[in-house]
Amino acid sequence: MKLEELTYEQLRSLVDAATSQHIFEVFDEVFLAEANVFICKRRGKRFNLKYDIDYGLSLEPVDRHTADELTELTAVLTGMLPP
Repeated sequence: MKLEELTYEQLRSLVDAATSQHIFEVFDEVFLAEANVFICKRRGKRFNLKYDIDYGLSLEPVDRHTADELTELTAVLTGMLPP
């Protein structure tokens, strides 16, 4: 399964698991007309997990991340998904 294929309920479970395992922090969940956004931080850098009902999940860096950091974060999140 890919991140983009998650339902909102699966994303909510992934976020709960990641925060309980201290993989990243979630500061807030914002509900917008077009999407729900989890405002997160990992290793001192902020990023958003944006769930759009039409387009699915996207990982959006807020602070500057290297390509390797984003790849690693995506791999960590993907590794937590059910097969």
